[in-house]
Amino acid sequence: MSISLTTLVGREMSLRWITALHAVFIVAAAVAMVLLAEQFAAASENATRRIQRDIGLNIVILPPQTDLDAWWIDRLPTGSMPEAWIERLEDQDVANRLVPMLVARVAVGDAEIILTGIGSERFKRGNAMKPVFGRSIEPGNVVLGALAGKVTGAREGEPLVIKSRSFTVERILEPTGSEEDVRCWMTLPDAQSLLQLEGRLNEIRAIECHCSEDVQDPLEAIRTELEPIVPGAGIVRMNALADARRAQRQMAERFIEYAIPPLLALAGVIIAALAFMNVRERRNEMGVLLAHGYRRSTVASVVLSRSFMIGLVGAVIGWVFAVVIGDSVITSIIGSGKPPRLDSTLLLATIFSTPILCALAALYPAIMAAMVDPARLMRLP
Repeated sequence: MSISLTTLVGREMSLRWITALHAVFIVAAAVAMVLLAEQFAAASENATRRIQRDIGLNIVILPPQTDLDAWWIDRLPTGSMPEAWIERLEDQDVANRLVPMLVARVAVGDAEIILTGIGSERFKRGNAMKPVFGRSIEPGNVVLGALAGKVTGAREGEPLVIKSRSFTVERILEPTGSEEDVRCWMTLPDAQSLLQLEGRLNEIRAIECHCSEDVQDPLEAIRTELEPIVPGAGIVRMNALADARRAQRQMAERFIEYAIPPLLALAGVIIAALAFMNVRERRNEMGVLLAHGYRRSTVASVVLSRSFMIGLVGAVIGWVFAVVIGDSVITSIIGSGKPPRLDSTLLLATIFSTPILCALAALYPAIMAAMVDPARLMRLP
């Protein structure tokens, strides 16, 4: 009476459970490392994005009248541009997290500060994202840089008169050693009203979107896409900030590209070696099966099905392991922020592809098993 393939595989794995368990652990470890590496790469990019955000946005869009040489000296735009341009800029793929601003040098008493009106952050293609620029100011309030607070004699919670209008000092920032120290931040509508420039902007800041390694001149690529949208606008790329973010992201991508395949290949070699050893240990048993009338394809299927089951169980265990410990491990490495969740598509692809890869790794041992000569193994004449 023949036994089903499922029963044969189950009996074989229960009889050789230590070997099967070793193989499951190897597959689980490989899957967990792949998933953790992918999660680490995404978390590393997010951490870099937060660092670059805190340092400053790396793309500046200026009115067409701006002299870029003069802007680099005093960082003050010339002229203005329609506020509606911020809506046009949502329909492009090279700059994200767009922050509309109105910037001007104003006198406060005997001192001069850089008044900076800031609007709500906008996202390309209408994406819904958590704002990251980091300044939310109430209408009628101002936030002062450290030096601006000092030269104006302002105090938190007290009024500050700017161009004959009184504002409440919401906060005075700690020194940063940058131009931020001389800025006075307020809402964009307050700045537009104060400067009599309703509906106008003179600066839009953003973060450069992904540029692949084959893009030799990121600034030219940005200008090529933005020029038709905001004709004549001056576009500045803060190269040091943008290049650092780009280099870090590309490093993470190369890590995935070059580190993961050898890891998978090593796991496949180990699975194939274990399958090969299992076949050698069970040659006599396979000879018995063939002698009892089982087809060679059935014997080969036992070996392949065993590796498939090991791959499936190992993939599930590795996935659970990566999900359970991923947050704590990645957070301890990155040091800040909650790491992104593993992509559900990646998880499904891993669970479906791992058993297939394991079965392919056991293909040669399966062919060996099917080629066993039962007469020679049983020493028949």
